[in-house]
Amino acid sequence: MTDMPESESAVTPHYGGDGRSGTYQASGLPESARVAWVAATDGEVIASPVLAGDTLLVADSAARLYAFDAATGALRRRHTYSDDWVEEEFEPGDFVAQLPIAVWNDMVFVGVGGLDHEFDDCLHVHDLKTGQVLRTIEGPWHPTVIGDLLLLSGDGGM
Repeated sequence: MTDMPESESAVTPHYGGDGRSGTYQASGLPESARVAWVAATDGEVIASPVLAGDTLLVADSAARLYAFDAATGALRRRHTYSDDWVEEEFEPGDFVAQLPIAVWNDMVFVGVGGLDHEFDDCLHVHDLKTGQVLRTIEGPWHPTVIGDLLLLSGDGGM
């Protein structure tokens, strides 16, 4: 054994069981688990939804941000990021926009970047309750919130 302090030698990383297999013993979903609600979006949802209080925020590949009531699935509002969007151009399966979402306090940060169509490549800051756009910052930014820190990564660095 090395001269490692006792507190450090007692710390052993575990990845699952003692055999570090990556598996965990768990009972799985309770038998009473069920789908609470399903909502339709205009495009494919390719990123994880974000829960902010009682609001579930979802972005789709058709460059739209949705705010759903997390308990009922009722649509509270929808915001489209391209004013010149031609509805007929979008077909299911098209990957046209990426919209990473982060929430801090009462603000929602959405990075909009286009792949198949012309989008503005901006970070949009929305009011969580009203959906109103409070500010727009140019650049293809991907927002992440950690505590009180907003991190923006993109083509320009971090």
